[in-house]
Amino acid sequence: MVKTGSCEINHKLPIHLHTSLRCIPSYAIFSDHQDEFHGIEVHDAFEGQVSQKIMYEYEEFHMYRKMKDVGGCSGLNATDVVSKGIANINGNSQNRGWMLDRFKFLPILRQAYQYRPEAKWYVLIETDATFVWPNLHDWLQHLDPNLPYYLGSQTQIGTQQFAQGGAGTIISNAAMKRVVEHFEANQTSLENFTADHWAGDCVLGKAFEDIGIKLLWSWPHLLTESIADIDYTDDKYFKRLWCTPVLSYHHMTSEQTWDHWKFQRRWFEHNPGRVLKHCDVFYNYVLPQLQYRREAWDNESDGLVEVEKRPRSSQECKDICLDDPDCLQYRYSADGCRMSTRFRLGQIAASNRRVVSGWILDRVENMAANFTSCSAEEATWVTEFYGWS
Repeated sequence: MVKTGSCEINHKLPIHLHTSLRCIPSYAIFSDHQDEFHGIEVHDAFEGQVSQKIMYEYEEFHMYRKMKDVGGCSGLNATDVVSKGIANINGNSQNRGWMLDRFKFLPILRQAYQYRPEAKWYVLIETDATFVWPNLHDWLQHLDPNLPYYLGSQTQIGTQQFAQGGAGTIISNAAMKRVVEHFEANQTSLENFTADHWAGDCVLGKAFEDIGIKLLWSWPHLLTESIADIDYTDDKYFKRLWCTPVLSYHHMTSEQTWDHWKFQRRWFEHNPGRVLKHCDVFYNYVLPQLQYRREAWDNESDGLVEVEKRPRSSQECKDICLDDPDCLQYRYSADGCRMSTRFRLGQIAASNRRVVSGWILDRVENMAANFTSCSAEEATWVTEFYGWS
């Protein structure tokens, strides 16, 4: 299940048609407008799925109704997309497309179950996520789809736990059947809850909680960060990122998705039967990209250097980093010299900024070498519930 929107589909979906979706034998694309994209049907997430009360009472559905009249996002004007009338909601509250999105989750699940009620597993992804599908296939071999599984990267709003949608949500057949039945029996109350909320993935978490299905915490298999932002020293929720198999990244650009897809294919060709772990990604994908000096690259070093004499070049910035034994990387731009004792890969700098980044390579390599070796238990999949009760 691929969740997208009519105003983003042209620049976000194509990369997936050329990469990960080529490996998926059965998938469906859901949007806020029925259409055809490169010969593939795009399903309307709302048609026949949302009550008339919600459709006409909530101002953000103006955009949806207008697209039906004008044939999609290309027929909209700025006032159709942006509204200052939607208030008191977190996030991008003036964008009707963003606000519509929270209503899609449960209707998408119902349609997907109607299309393929016999499917063992259902995976809900967004168009800025990148998946490692061979790993997912391996993980699901350890779980029984006849049991009610709701899998995702754990997060919380208030007291409500849920799977963060951008990292991907995985649902077993047994859980899908129950949550769809719950939605059909309680659509009015769930729609009202959605209308008063701002996050559709949190609404989904509530629906599962209502029927007694707990979230199986799946970090750090499923990540809410892009490959540019991964902290390989991350150690939380009783798990060490470095040692665990990787399944997804979020907030990925099309360029990052394409690059990582090519890496995945090479890695699995040379490592048949193995599971790709975060440490494998570091050594085989991240480390080869590091340089002492890299033009037009932002490695997100965030510690502004406070010295008596402002560095006037990237070389002076690098020298300051070298003088600090804890410094792993530096970044030099118009806003000054910044260093960091924590590692990040980063990404191509914005085209309107001149940025030079660099890493102290021997220190980064020593950082990785000093990680304690991974135990067999650490390098396995999450299959049991842990964390908050």
